Amino acid sequence: MNSKALVQESRETLEKGSKSFSFATLLFSKEIQKSVYFLYRWCRYCDDVTDGSQLGFHQNPEGLEAHRVTQLKEATHLAIREDRSITNGAFVAFGEVARKHGIPSLYADDLLQGMQHDAEGGQIRTRSDLLVYCYQVAGTVGLMMCHIMGLKDSRALKYAVDLGIALQMTNIARDVSDDFRVGKVYLPEDWLVQAGIPSKDLLAPAHSENLHQVVTQLLSEADLYYQSGLRGLNDLPWRAALAVAIAASVYRAIGIQVLKQGSSGRGNRAVLNRLQKMKAAASGISLLLPTLPERIFKPRPIRPILEIWRYS
Repeated sequence: MNSKALVQESRETLEKGSKSFSFATLLFSKEIQKSVYFLYRWCRYCDDVTDGSQLGFHQNPEGLEAHRVTQLKEATHLAIREDRSITNGAFVAFGEVARKHGIPSLYADDLLQGMQHDAEGGQIRTRSDLLVYCYQVAGTVGLMMCHIMGLKDSRALKYAVDLGIALQMTNIARDVSDDFRVGKVYLPEDWLVQAGIPSKDLLAPAHSENLHQVVTQLLSEADLYYQSGLRGLNDLPWRAALAVAIAASVYRAIGIQVLKQGSSGRGNRAVLNRLQKMKAAASGISLLLPTLPERIFKPRPIRPILEIWRYS
C-alpha cells in the first residue's frame, strides 16, 4: 500500500469513528495529523477484532477472545520491527508511527489487554478495577499521543494518563444504556450494590433515579481526573495543547449534557449541537490563556521521552 493511500484510509477511519477527535485533530500540524490518523486506525481495528465485528482475522473457536488478542500483539510487535510479512494497513500504519516517535510496545500491550478484558466480558467490580480498565483502553492512548505530540517534561506523562481516564469515564457515563443493551456494564459493581441496583436489571424504571446518582458519581470522579489531566497542557507544544484542550472541553461538555438529561433522558445518547461544540471549543482555548506568559517569556524546548510510564 502506498503512503498516500495509507494516510487517506486512516484519516477516513478517524473521521467516521470520532467526530470530536477528528475536529480537534485539525489543529495539529500535517505531520502530527498523519501520525494521529495512523494511531487511531490501529486502535479502531484492534477494538473491532477483539469484539468480533472485524471480519477476516484468524479465528479460533476455543478461547477466541484471548487468541485474537495474542494475534494482535504478535502482529503489532512484528509491525514495529517492520517485518515484511505484515501487510494489513492498520498494522503497517502503527508500525510506522511507533518507530517514528519511539512509542514503547508496552503501551500497545496494555491497551490490548484492556480490549481483551472487554471482549471477554470481564467485570468492573470496584473503583480500582474501573481505573485499571480506563488506563488500559484510554490512558495508554494518552501516553502514545505524548510521544507523537512531544513533551517538555516527561513528568507530564501522568497528566496524559489522567486525561485519558477522564475521557473514558465520560464515555462510560454517556453510553450506559447502549452498553447495557449489548450486555456490557462498566459502572463499578459495588457502586451499583450500594445504590440498590441489580446489574442485570440496570435500566428498569424503578432504578432510574438511583442509576442517575451513580452516573453522577462517575462524572464527579471524571472531573477530578480532568482537573489533573489538564495540568499537563503547559508541557505540550502550543498547537498540540490547543487540540488537547478543545477535545477535553468537548468531552467534558458531553458529561455535563448527560447530567442535564437527568434520569428521564437515560435512553437518549447525549450529543452536542454545533453551538454547544463551539462553546466547548472556546472554553478549551480559555484553558490555555494562563500558559501564555511562560510560553512567551520562558519557553521550554521539547525533550526526548526516555521514561516508560507504568500504571501502579
